[in-house]
Amino acid sequence: GTYSTSALAVGTHSITASYAANGNFASSTASFSQVILGQTTTTSLSVAPNPAYIGQGVTLTATVSPSAGAVGSVVSFRDGATSLGGSSVNANGVAYLVVYFSSAGVHNLTAVYAGNQTLNGSTSPVQAETVLLNPTSTAVSAAPNPATAFQSISLTAQVTQLTGAMPTGTVAFFANGLQIGSAPVQSGKALFSTAALGAGTY
Repeated sequence: GTYSTSALAVGTHSITASYAANGNFASSTASFSQVILGQTTTTSLSVAPNPAYIGQGVTLTATVSPSAGAVGSVVSFRDGATSLGGSSVNANGVAYLVVYFSSAGVHNLTAVYAGNQTLNGSTSPVQAETVLLNPTSTAVSAAPNPATAFQSISLTAQVTQLTGAMPTGTVAFFANGLQIGSAPVQSGKALFSTAALGAGTY
């Protein structure tokens, strides 16, 4: 008696054949272990943009090869030992995930393909993603200018974040290299007034 099947998943299976008794012959059984090996896969990872700024969207693209049979399987993306999330493999063998980093520095990213009933899992080589602090530009103005000695002067610092987000934090104000005060940034501006400046150019 012979039987063929393609339904066995990757792993070791205990196979039993059982012969049923009839009027002339007694029943009997036999067992053996059938090992099903998964097809080897490779997973690659690309990241863009690199470098990126804090809060900027970074697209992680994992490609599983061979793609046949991998559709619908899951790729998990990691930053070191930290999970960033997962995504399903599409018909082209590709899985995408967009992430936003909240800290500057180098992030060591990998893509881990879990495998399925016919394909073994695999992990991509590490891709180093550099995340930078957001660049800023600061401009300062004074009013009135010119002013008389020890007149109250209003200083305005306009802080612009070049990638679009609204800056926060504190601006320190200096006159001829000496700090004369500070003020918090609110809606991109820091305001400070002083009446401590004598005659001269600052």
